[in-house]
Amino acid sequence: GNKGGGNGGTTSVGTLCVATGGNGGGFANGSTAIAAGGTGGSGSGVGDVLIPGGDGGGGWALNSGTGGIASAPNGGASYFGGGGRGAPANAASAAGSVGRAYGSGGGGSVGYGAAANQAGAAGAPGYVIITEFCKR
Repeated sequence: GNKGGGNGGTTSVGTLCVATGGNGGGFANGSTAIAAGGTGGSGSGVGDVLIPGGDGGGGWALNSGTGGIASAPNGGASYFGGGGRGAPANAASAAGSVGRAYGSGGGGSVGYGAAANQAGAAGAPGYVIITEFCKR
């Protein structure tokens, strides 16, 4: 059935460095014509530099029965680049693209009418940088 995107996971190196993922977006269908995109990761966790992620775009559906049209949003961008591309609006059933840059969100999908529902694409993995300073 119709469902929103999944929440992003946590990226960590034990308890030394922990970054939390963002929230999954909603879905649009005949009764819910516009869906909000997921909120980006908050930048909370444990570490010296924590960068929040961008929000995903919103999706919409018009007359989601046979012959309708829907638009899937792009995934939220991260500090390292853009999110995955949303499925094309002219497709009855299509998946979005996975997140392109570290920490970015996956693109949304479309599925309306008699077509099969599609899950949103996966976001890209997080990124941890550890810099070690040695004194001689």
